[in-house]
Amino acid sequence: MQFDILSLGDHVPAPGSDVYADSQADRFALWLEMARLGEKLGYRGIQFGEHHDSQYIISSPQMILSAVAAQTRTIRLGTGVSLLANIDPVRFAEEFAALDLISRGRAEVGFGTGIEDSVFRLFGQEAQNRNAMIAENLALLQRLWNEEEVTWEGTFRAPLHAFRLEPKTFSRRAIPIARGTGSIDTAVQIGAAGQQILLPTMLGSFGPLKAANEAYRRAYREAGHDPHGACASGVAYVYVGKDNASARDHFEPYCVNYGEMVQREFGRHIMNPDIAKLALSKQQSVLDLAFCGDAQTVADGILAASSAVGGLQRMTCMFDMGGLPAESVLESIERFARDVVPLVLEAVAVREAA
Repeated sequence: MQFDILSLGDHVPAPGSDVYADSQADRFALWLEMARLGEKLGYRGIQFGEHHDSQYIISSPQMILSAVAAQTRTIRLGTGVSLLANIDPVRFAEEFAALDLISRGRAEVGFGTGIEDSVFRLFGQEAQNRNAMIAENLALLQRLWNEEEVTWEGTFRAPLHAFRLEPKTFSRRAIPIARGTGSIDTAVQIGAAGQQILLPTMLGSFGPLKAANEAYRRAYREAGHDPHGACASGVAYVYVGKDNASARDHFEPYCVNYGEMVQREFGRHIMNPDIAKLALSKQQSVLDLAFCGDAQTVADGILAASSAVGGLQRMTCMFDMGGLPAESVLESIERFARDVVPLVLEAVAVREAA
């Protein structure tokens, strides 16, 4: 199993207060430090999510990823996620090709449908066209990255005639793509395309995700792709402390803070109906959904989640939500790499040998 770091970029006041403990600039500095530390500790990648008009303040992940690229050498640089329906494929292809060159081939991208239908209104789009826009944008993106010259006509943007994308990607081929879903139908599409799948395991409802994961793997194999290339990633809230009691005591106020922020966002935006349904059905608190505790407790949680969804090749860890102080974030990232990862890898090796 491999491990990534993810930040959705929330910036909220301190728990129980309307005063911010750090500035937006401080938070961006933390995200850069998380990337540098993650590379030093052996994390596979770092990802940032895209949001608009919210208390998540990363609206353009490729901007911060470019800064990370200039300060690192090996860590993979991705998005978790970019809003596939809302992008302009030409601009996106250009920007990520530039990121891929700056990083010498380390760029990758995760796509999702987004949680807020109001973002479509922001960009002058119709939310009911979501699925058609996703299909059109994804197909065009891959042509732009894979072909020297593209002539194309679609429904949602101006046509292209003998268009040559510049710059090219580092490999002159498409950047690796992962797509987030809990839907079986979408999982089949992702598998047939030979892409990676992102499963929203942080929502705590593992049953439907197991069915989606199995459908993904079956479609991946039946489309003729090498089964070893299939990759399912989970997403988790994570905090690693010295012991279970102190870890939960320290992390709980920030989990409550984050949960309250999410509910405020849900209340003031028009939501994606599928996401709203999941949110309304979720009874557990953020702390109860998190992998929080000492190293063994966190490792056991990851292994149990992987088993529950039918196997994960990657776990993407959210360490920084709810205004958790920078020193606590970095300490948890370090403890996870030092103490949790060896326990997980040892258990996975034993299972595979059995």
